[in-house]
Amino acid sequence: MNLPEEYYSWLETIDTDSEYRYRNIIINFYSKSDLQNKNKLSSEFFNKNIFINNIIELKAEELESNNTYTFTEERADKCITIGESNRNHIFVDPNENFSIWVLILSNKCVFKESGNIHDIIKFTQSYDA
Repeated sequence: MNLPEEYYSWLETIDTDSEYRYRNIIINFYSKSDLQNKNKLSSEFFNKNIFINNIIELKAEELESNNTYTFTEERADKCITIGESNRNHIFVDPNENFSIWVLILSNKCVFKESGNIHDIIKFTQSYDA
């Protein structure tokens, strides 16, 4: 599944070599060409097996304010990584209106960030460290 065209258009307006802030997350977004060439979790950007193993380990665990998130391999396979934040992976789930998720490999933790990909377009700002 592809990302919304509105997101691709937005990517053309930013410098993907720079960092951006979405809420409290500093993100390096993948460029439009990178996403179009390698837009699945199984791409060289994101080792699908690491993702799947971490997500499956977290099945049925309480991850955020009494909400339980279950990622099957089938669900995870449809997710699209859109960038990185401190070596963590920022991805969207097309099955939930492109909801925003963060995978923290060091802690084997995944959490759902508020909003969706359309909110990224509206609320992301340049980050000046």
